[in-house]
Amino acid sequence: MDRVLQQFLTANQTHHLWQSDDTVVVAVSTGVDSMTLLHLFLNLPNQQRPSLVVAHVNHQLRKQSDVEEAFLRDYCKQLNVPLVVAHWLSKDHPDTGIEAAARRFRYDFFEQVMTEYHATLLATAHQEDETAETGLMRLIEGRSMTEPLGIAWKRSFGKGDLIRPLLGISKTSIRDYARRQNLQTFEDETNTQLTTKRNRLRHQILPLLTKENPSFKHDFANNLNDQVAVNTYLQQQASLALVDIGHSVDALLRHPMPTLLLLRQAFSERVTDGMTASIELTAWHNAVDALMSAKSEFNVDLGAGWQLCRRYDEFTFKRYANNPQKNASQQQPVRETMVTLNKWTAVTETCQVGLFDASQVVTMRPDFLSVHLHVDASELPLLIRQAKATDQLALKNGQHQSVRRVLINQKVPLEDRPHQLIVTTVNNEPLWLVGRRVAVTKSDHQLVEICVRLRQGVEHE
Repeated sequence: MDRVLQQFLTANQTHHLWQSDDTVVVAVSTGVDSMTLLHLFLNLPNQQRPSLVVAHVNHQLRKQSDVEEAFLRDYCKQLNVPLVVAHWLSKDHPDTGIEAAARRFRYDFFEQVMTEYHATLLATAHQEDETAETGLMRLIEGRSMTEPLGIAWKRSFGKGDLIRPLLGISKTSIRDYARRQNLQTFEDETNTQLTTKRNRLRHQILPLLTKENPSFKHDFANNLNDQVAVNTYLQQQASLALVDIGHSVDALLRHPMPTLLLLRQAFSERVTDGMTASIELTAWHNAVDALMSAKSEFNVDLGAGWQLCRRYDEFTFKRYANNPQKNASQQQPVRETMVTLNKWTAVTETCQVGLFDASQVVTMRPDFLSVHLHVDASELPLLIRQAKATDQLALKNGQHQSVRRVLINQKVPLEDRPHQLIVTTVNNEPLWLVGRRVAVTKSDHQLVEICVRLRQGVEHE
């Protein structure tokens, strides 16, 4: 048996890529990699060969594309293999980002073919050299060693899986196999152009590394495969650790596992809206540094519309819109409003305040905030407004405490502080930080009850 075919079979046995009763869509471009992939599938022993469907995209980017399509049609017809072809029309080509657009078109088409033929698998011709190239590209981009750097042998795709059976076979071995089997293949001339990062790595950087170590690409690809296995184990351990850590900053920082790894795992598990944005490694390091600082409350921008938020011993991830500062507060500001005795006053559409002589009978409800205050007639009417950090509440023995200190002591989240209400005398002397603290007042003054409800529909009897 040919040694490359044996490697192909071994890859399936090791990574459980396909079974004989599967239907596999084989993505074929007519390049040496994909033609070798198709040939290997066609030459499997009968008991190990799945049903095959060939999918080809004519991108109409090169004059040679029509020639390649015609060749593949004839090739599949001779071998009695189903072939499905898609044309990416020139009028649909974007002016910029054409590579990414072409990839989206291809994979959308491959998914359609899988659905049409009830296929469970899509096979692509990524090989060992591309694993090394991809790993280098991701390291250069600043990816973390705690995330996959290589290419997976198998991953979910559409209603089935995408498999890459050639990942363990070098480009040199694939070319040698094609020559031995007299395979006709087509070379895309754009693969030699240095306009893309992958081509520069392939033709400039990797040859230098290979000069230092002739087996670099093979060794590096194997190391990347080992890294996937190690990271999978670490992620499992981090996931178990997070059960006990919960949202506690203290528990997160005390755990023996690296904080960065735990934080990334928490993000991947708790962001449940299908968000797949890649957070840069620098952002994660900034987040860890912030958690280890003495600050008890802060937000750290992670990028991609996300923030890490710390509120004392709790950490969470929150999404923000285009301008996080603009969107930090969605509530309308409360203007200073005069509150007169024995009536309800509407402060906003969602806030009502009632001030009553305490000698009346008051029926309270659970969603009311209410306190009794001693006020002098000269201090009426009372005012209600948003609290300022510098407002001072009178304490016993002539002492005062600022609103800022009250809110810090009571661990009020930063985003809630701008909406904190305060009741004052007509001369702006603070009497009640609503729901938080009451100022000390003179007991010989009139006793009143002030009630605040932050929803409509209140009644006072």
